[in-house]
Amino acid sequence: MVFKLVFDLKKGATLVEIIVVIFIIALFSSILIANFPRIEKQFSLSRAAYKMAQDIRRAEDMGLSGVATQGAKGYGIYFDLSSPTSYILYADTCLSDSKYTIDVSCQKEGEDGHDVHVDDVELGYAQQGIYIAGIKAVKGGQETSVQYTSMNFSPPNPTVAIDNLNDGTSMEIILGVRSEPGLIKAISVNKSGLIEMK
Repeated sequence: MVFKLVFDLKKGATLVEIIVVIFIIALFSSILIANFPRIEKQFSLSRAAYKMAQDIRRAEDMGLSGVATQGAKGYGIYFDLSSPTSYILYADTCLSDSKYTIDVSCQKEGEDGHDVHVDDVELGYAQQGIYIAGIKAVKGGQETSVQYTSMNFSPPNPTVAIDNLNDGTSMEIILGVRSEPGLIKAISVNKSGLIEMK
């Protein structure tokens, strides 16, 4: 109908044809406007997921590059469901554990008893209700929910240690939107350090 209107302009368009074209344009516009809040949340969720994947890669790059900072044996990233809108990039100063340590359990000679925060990262999309909805250890098709995890990357031969993996093959960090329960993105990290978006 639109093509007919364009080609019939030389002959003239009827009032009915013009009204139909205006109605179609108005209908598509109203559909877009009605779905705009959901579309905006989807884009915010995608941005948050890509940022998180980049931060995991950043920790992996720092850990595998062998750059020594503040006595670090490796670098990692820590997620905890008790702080669902933030996560921590850290320098692993505890030689014996290869995980995020906040207490004095790793104190040994030459170690200070806790890992050093490199960056405390806020998701930055709290106004959209984006948060860490879950952390799951995956083995085959089985998923086990965990409260927290850390992913630790150490040189010289790349070593990846994932806390709370419980004999699983990969760990998934799931981002969600509070007002849209079905709207989620998952970032998966396996034992060899491969990072995937799902």
